[in-house]
Amino acid sequence: MAAKGDGRRNGIHGSSLPLGAGIDGDRAGEPAPEGGIPGRVCYLGPVPVVERSEPPQLLLSGEIDIASADGLRAAGARAIGSLGSAVRLDIDMSEVTFIDSSGLGALVSIRNAAEAAGRTVSLRINSPPIIRLFELTGLRDSFVILPGDP
Repeated sequence: MAAKGDGRRNGIHGSSLPLGAGIDGDRAGEPAPEGGIPGRVCYLGPVPVVERSEPPQLLLSGEIDIASADGLRAAGARAIGSLGSAVRLDIDMSEVTFIDSSGLGALVSIRNAAEAAGRTVSLRINSPPIIRLFELTGLRDSFVILPGDP
């Protein structure tokens, strides 16, 4: 688990997302061809995005706060756009250690965009304090919340 300020990057990792402006690197240190490469890590501001194969999924890690909320919204919008025939976007928050109101707001924005497109959003959460935050804020029933990976 990452502690605040320990140098570990917070992350939003996406599935089958097209690459866009602001990319400054990847795991292999190689430039990506047009359209991106599955498994590639790029940085959009403070938010790393990892492209993965199907099913469409965002993998979040570390702290989701005001510094990463805009990147999360953007990654969510791209993920919703890449759903194809899939009806649900899965957001895996199993490695999230902290989320503030900005992060919650970004998740609500993603949920609203998904609903407007006739899709749903599920959250995979294994942190009791984060589940409790959804309960305290009244957002627990706004999402399909599934158990995260232990």
